[in-house]
Amino acid sequence: GLWFGGKELQKSHKYVLKFLGKVVEPSSRIFLVDAHTGLGPSGVDTLMALGDDASLDGVRHVFGEPDGTFLYGETATGAASGYDATIGDVPRGYADRLGWTNARGLTQEFGTVPGLLVARALVRENAAWHHGDEAEQRAAARDV
Repeated sequence: GLWFGGKELQKSHKYVLKFLGKVVEPSSRIFLVDAHTGLGPSGVDTLMALGDDASLDGVRHVFGEPDGTFLYGETATGAASGYDATIGDVPRGYADRLGWTNARGLTQEFGTVPGLLVARALVRENAAWHHGDEAEQRAAARDV
């Protein structure tokens, strides 16, 4: 499917986890940001602390109330829709795997283009990956 992430942890996450496990003590205070681009109003950040009230409270403490340059996930239209069905996220996954007890985090969507163009590019890239030759895969990847 379009959102299938694989059956094992991707190599990039393995490298990041290995590095962070060496340099961050499990009891350290740390804040992680999983940055995405594409969804939401152009030029506007949507900040989402998925399923983590402590992280959302921390984000509100740092950023204050939305001022038009960013939105919080529970009040955002578009960029945050669908995240309510997400099971897990990168910041929580890293914290759990590394045994961090004072970790918080958020997912950031930075709006760049209309959602339909993002969806079109993702569907095209997925189709090329599963059914295209190397040239089609490269062309589709450039659009993403």
